[in-house]
Amino acid sequence: MRKSYQTKSYPGADCFSDHVPVVAVVRLKLKKIKTQPRNIKLNIGLLKSDQDLHQRYTVAVKNRFQGLEEVEEVEQHWQNLKEAITEAASTVIPPMRQKAKQKWITDEILDLMDKRRQAKNDKEVYENLHRVIRKKCDEAKEVWLNSKCNEIDQQQNKKQHMMYKTIEEVVGRKTCSPSGCLKA
Repeated sequence: MRKSYQTKSYPGADCFSDHVPVVAVVRLKLKKIKTQPRNIKLNIGLLKSDQDLHQRYTVAVKNRFQGLEEVEEVEQHWQNLKEAITEAASTVIPPMRQKAKQKWITDEILDLMDKRRQAKNDKEVYENLHRVIRKKCDEAKEVWLNSKCNEIDQQQNKKQHMMYKTIEEVVGRKTCSPSGCLKA
């Protein structure tokens, strides 16, 4: 790919600065980046807690694996087993719920965000949901901050190390873990 550049500086330009303005013409050919589809994370923890789901998953894996023909090669046998397990998991196990990026976001707000995502084509519904989400986010953040402030007040005289941890949580500064820090 051939790039062509044309630049010109304007020394002495009257622009109230000691810098020299530069004008450039750049011609580039931009390529669209193809993104790979994200793997959907499944809620594997439900297999331990929900016996019915565990039973349905076990039956689905057995049915898919029994339907495959017997193969002599170990590698092909492994591929068949792997496909049977992943297909059964994707059909039986529900996907993992998206985690909130902020600690103050509630499940109700996440549900509204899902509805808003589905209503992208209907502009009026989308804007109404967006307005409601913004309002609920502001309220939830205010409640969360007030509860954290009350927690800090209670910890002020008794547990000062916990008070500082709570302050760091509210402010958003991350402390460096012992394994990830560089030492002088």
